[in-house]
Amino acid sequence: MFSLKEFHESEGWWLSRQRKTDFAADLGNLVATDQGINRSKGSGSLSEFEERWNSGSQDQPRIDGRHTRPLKKRAHEAVTEHAASSWDKAKFVTLRGAEASVRMGLQQALGVVLHEVTVALFEEAKDIYRQGLQVLGESFWEALKRRAGRILRHVKDKWKDVLVAFGEGMLSGFLSLLVEVLLKALKGLAKRTGRLIRESVHSLHNAVKLLLFPPEGTSLAEAAHEATKILSAAAIAAIGLTAEQAAEELLRPLLGPFSSLVVPVLLGILTGLGAAFLAYGLDKLDIFGVQEARVREGVFEELATRRKTTLEEMDETLDFFLTPILPDRSR
Repeated sequence: MFSLKEFHESEGWWLSRQRKTDFAADLGNLVATDQGINRSKGSGSLSEFEERWNSGSQDQPRIDGRHTRPLKKRAHEAVTEHAASSWDKAKFVTLRGAEASVRMGLQQALGVVLHEVTVALFEEAKDIYRQGLQVLGESFWEALKRRAGRILRHVKDKWKDVLVAFGEGMLSGFLSLLVEVLLKALKGLAKRTGRLIRESVHSLHNAVKLLLFPPEGTSLAEAAHEATKILSAAAIAAIGLTAEQAAEELLRPLLGPFSSLVVPVLLGILTGLGAAFLAYGLDKLDIFGVQEARVREGVFEELATRRKTTLEEMDETLDFFLTPILPDRSR
């Protein structure tokens, strides 16, 4: 009578799979009926089914509310019996919070490691382009071993950044779970909405952290500029996640069962490109005047360098003309 879908959206999401299975098998929530009627009811509530049935064809028999009222009462008693207790909710928040924290922490730490590996590989590629793969007297495998060691040392030197990223990821993962639990308690959320919340909270956390604790040597305008790009990328990702379900439905006739695998990859590429173009547009728009200040700073540095070089050349020239040519008395 009370469908498992209804139970999950109201109380069941706090519970384990076994607890929900126990509810589904509770005789207090079950009643023998015709197969066609059971299919017609589906996952909707008994009241909705009763209203829909009675508003149908005049030829079919009507459902008498006097007969279904005791059944509804019995079903609600079963729901109350299997409802999540305070202990169940505390256990859910603790276990799922730990899982979300560790997962987000590992994700952020791995992101830092991959970034540093990419940076080190790029530096090695530039060095190979300028000087070649091997030094004199070095074999091919010795060169690979030497360069791999340099990459490994570069990554190991960033262990503090990895730990910081892991800690920040754990914090944002736990906070995102709390927000998700709060919204689920109010409305009930779909799986993609949960992903959207996690990504949004993490991006908001990074943006606020950048504004409140900007890196050393970073002005407030530069921090605000970078925070704007973080939030803009989060908005693009949110649009991609929102469109994912619609895109799957649209491409399912074409891709069949592979739509759930292909669509997230395609949307991931598109949202990545969209975020990159948006970041480029924000750099061009230059709301906080950061790019203009960088250009001015670059011009001033170039002028200072040229001035220094010119003065040095003038000093050398004056020294050449003003230094008296003394006769060589060593002879």
